[in-house]
Amino acid sequence: MTDRDSALPAGQSFTGRVTGPGGLIVGGELHGKVEIEGTLEVLRGGEVRGEVRARRAVVAGLFDGHLRVSEQLRLTDSALFSGIGEGHQLLVADGATVNGELRGPGGPMPKVEPPPRKRSRTRTRNGPSRIKMPRLRDLEVRRG
Repeated sequence: MTDRDSALPAGQSFTGRVTGPGGLIVGGELHGKVEIEGTLEVLRGGEVRGEVRARRAVVAGLFDGHLRVSEQLRLTDSALFSGIGEGHQLLVADGATVNGELRGPGGPMPKVEPPPRKRSRTRTRNGPSRIKMPRLRDLEVRRG
C-alpha cells in the first residue's frame, strides 16, 4: 500500500463512483464505477460489483462486472470472477473460478482443456492385458 492508495476495509460498504491517482484495496463491498491510475486489489472476502478501469488488478475475492486494466490482471486461487476481464497480461491461478470472458491483447483466452493422460496397462495372470481408462475431470474455463 502506498500513501496514494485508498482502502475499503472488511465490514464496510460503498455504492457510487471512485476515482483517483492511486490504488484501491477492497476488503468490504463496493458497488459502482471505479477509475483509478493504480492497482485494484480485491482481498479474500472483498466484493466489487460494477465497472472498473485501472492500471493493474489482483482479485482474491469476488468480482462481478467489467474489469479493464492497461497492464496485468491477476486472479488468485480464491478468486470468484464473473463478467468480462480485459488486460495486456492475464494470470489465472489454479482454483480461480471464472464465469465470463477474459480477453488479452490477442482476443479472448482459449478454453482450457484437461491435459491428456496416458493409458495404463495391467497384465492379468492368465489372460490378455486390460487397458484402464482414467476418468478425466472437467477443467475448462466456464463462460457465461
